Amino acid sequence: MRSFCAVVILIGLGCSAGFAQVAPQGPSGGGTSGVEPLPQSPAVGQVQPIAPEQPSSGTVQVMAEGTATIYAGNVEKARQAALRQAYAEAVARGAGIAVGSLTIVTNVKKVSDVVMSRSRGFVRTYDVISEGVVDGDTYRIRINAEVVLDRLDAEDEREGLRLYLRVLGDPKLLIMLPRYDASGGVAGAGGASSGSQVEIDYKDHETELTVRKSADSSTAGAAGGVSDIARSEPSAPVGIFSGVEAAIAQSFSRYGYQVQTSDDVAFKGLVPDEVMRRARQGVTEDVLAVARAANADLALFGVMRVSSRAISPHGVDFISVTGEASAKAMIVSSGYLLEAFHVTKTKAHPNPLGASSAVLDSVADEFAATLAWKIPSILVNHPRESRLVLEGVTVDEAEKVRAVLAELPEVDAVRFLKLPTQANRENAELLVLTGFIRIDEEELYRVARDVIPTSSARCRFAFELADSDKYQIRLNRCGSMTL
Repeated sequence: MRSFCAVVILIGLGCSAGFAQVAPQGPSGGGTSGVEPLPQSPAVGQVQPIAPEQPSSGTVQVMAEGTATIYAGNVEKARQAALRQAYAEAVARGAGIAVGSLTIVTNVKKVSDVVMSRSRGFVRTYDVISEGVVDGDTYRIRINAEVVLDRLDAEDEREGLRLYLRVLGDPKLLIMLPRYDASGGVAGAGGASSGSQVEIDYKDHETELTVRKSADSSTAGAAGGVSDIARSEPSAPVGIFSGVEAAIAQSFSRYGYQVQTSDDVAFKGLVPDEVMRRARQGVTEDVLAVARAANADLALFGVMRVSSRAISPHGVDFISVTGEASAKAMIVSSGYLLEAFHVTKTKAHPNPLGASSAVLDSVADEFAATLAWKIPSILVNHPRESRLVLEGVTVDEAEKVRAVLAELPEVDAVRFLKLPTQANRENAELLVLTGFIRIDEEELYRVARDVIPTSSARCRFAFELADSDKYQIRLNRCGSMTL
């Protein structure tokens, strides 16, 4: 009885003494001890409940679900769309932001910003819990995602980028950087140039540097006896293997990119030799033709020039190789040119091949490290252009299709590239601007089919699919002659 009274007295003293207000702590599962108030319980007196604490660092497991309609029996496309929705939901829960469908441009930009910054909400990895067709025409997928709340190490971050690239649909890169060597240089000749020598002597205690230069007749015109960087040769062979492109492709592939080089395109014979030759010289129109033949989304093209010289610091012979790589990035769907990139690296090695390889690897790693995390943002911040060709339509019919397409949430804008005349039914060409995740061919076909009625008794729908690829879809008016 005495102890009970003591408790009562203590409680009374606490209330009358005006002690500070106390807030109950969150649940023990959140890393703190205390009692969690019941949901929607009113505050008692001046005591206010606080929200349960969330982990401030590391990762958290998030369950997410996505669904998509199956068009024209294409289950794989529906699965990809459902996965994008589930991924976006996981990012939204982890980052505490509203995202929504990743077919809408603004939503993809939000997620890409999270990925590029590797900030809160970044999905490190996910496991598919269940997936399959439900209700006949819907694909549903459930994932358990590990969402980052703080920065990770480099390899974990690269794994997260690889996952996001798959969600986007595996953006494809084309690398086109032919290499040109200095005349008589190590990289071109496979050995040191006997006419370009630099010897370096050091004087103790005075830290003075003495350089002795020599040059023979083959290098007399080079400043300081060092051979100049070679100029691009207009007659560069088409089928020559480029170690520069292979090195850059390997560096990008570590981040999960699908990469092709100009050597791959030339080997497959996808474009004429003359087109490839001009593309390797940097002619933009031909670069675009090569990139589209390669089914690429982004093309990185330019040139790498290499020069070499022999040096002898402290009497030890080395080969010094300098590589200068200049390139531009181009959005293939639109031909839009981005800013140029420039990298210069110098490496020395006792062996000429070792020096050359070190320069190639260094340049390749620099390009990949600079661009790998930016490419998703580059792609989603520039509109994808898809061309829709309607064969055998009138001006009014083409305008109806344009108006319906412009109302789709996935579409930014629709412009006419070509209109049929009032007198004749010809081709109407529309430019459909979307985000990187383009509108499906099936939906473009469905819009045209539903807007324009069939004009032939033997045709169920107004249009037949003539051909389509990543950049264009062509619909032929059923029962009409292709013009």
